[in-house]
Amino acid sequence: MNTPPPTISSTLKISSNFCNTCNVSFDTAELRRSHAKSPVHVENVRRRVVGLSPLDPTAAQEVIQKSASIKLDSCSDEADLSSDESAEDDVAEEASPEFVAEQCLFCNEEAAAFDDNMAHMRKAHGLFVPDIGHLAVDLETLMQYLHLIIFSYHECLFCHSQRSTAEAAQHHMLGKRHCIIDITSDDSEYLDFYDFSDGNGDGSGEEGEGESASRTSNVQILQSDDGSTRLPSGRIITNRSTASASQHRQKSSRAQKQESKSDSDAAAPSGQLTKNQKRDLALVKGLGALSLSDQTMMSRFSAPEQRSIIAAKKRETATARRAQTRYLRRVEMLGNQTLMKHFKNDVPGPRNG
Repeated sequence: MNTPPPTISSTLKISSNFCNTCNVSFDTAELRRSHAKSPVHVENVRRRVVGLSPLDPTAAQEVIQKSASIKLDSCSDEADLSSDESAEDDVAEEASPEFVAEQCLFCNEEAAAFDDNMAHMRKAHGLFVPDIGHLAVDLETLMQYLHLIIFSYHECLFCHSQRSTAEAAQHHMLGKRHCIIDITSDDSEYLDFYDFSDGNGDGSGEEGEGESASRTSNVQILQSDDGSTRLPSGRIITNRSTASASQHRQKSSRAQKQESKSDSDAAAPSGQLTKNQKRDLALVKGLGALSLSDQTMMSRFSAPEQRSIIAAKKRETATARRAQTRYLRRVEMLGNQTLMKHFKNDVPGPRNG
């Protein structure tokens, strides 16, 4: 379905309705979200990945229409050149496989439906999509872009290290547990798929929440009235649109303080993470260091309880490490021959020490 060209405001200025990828500004947040799903924006995101400047909407439409024929011509030219250079390059490079919503991005296992595939990637590989309630596109579109990064550019989703093949990139992500995406960096390419301009204090915010819930219903994202969100992994965190201090973390008072916290977050610059968001990401990284069985056990607790358990485990580990260090130091001092006055050489020769 062709998306009608959005109405661009006369004065371009950096705001919550400004697209940094395409360098265009929009009058409303609805136009900004519809632009994020348009082919023009997707093409500019691909150009940004390879380091090219964005195209204007007219030129981008022409590039999209000609992309199929240009790709076929380039593939045939590369095949001819490779056959002339060496026998090793006789086989033309295989095109990237087509995106299948039911196929796992990391082990290529196919599920019965997209929901089952997301559940498989979450449980088997620890896939985590942060701030899923603020996605400007549907979850399947984001998965299609992740498929492009893995199978076309052979890059890791988390550290963006490049490999020679898609299989090598998959092995790297599985071995390093890099099956997550990071939006903490200001220049993260994934920020183009998010929209943090919505607030929860007015009618437009409620409408945006309904739209986000409809986009993420495929992965069973549950957002309650108190502002908490259940992630695909089963963990419950507070709404990431809040930006108040830590005294609002009490579970019993979230429903009463959600409205005031949304007003403070509306004044925060778009694209910058709040203190609570950074704490949530630190919690996710801490849980990612645990085993799958421990992660399953931790999913039964709330976010504050998970932080407390992880902090207690770190303290116990540090205490045990210090005790082991003291014990080894004491044993080494007792085994020091220069401190053993009763030591006698068993063999003739110069005295030790």
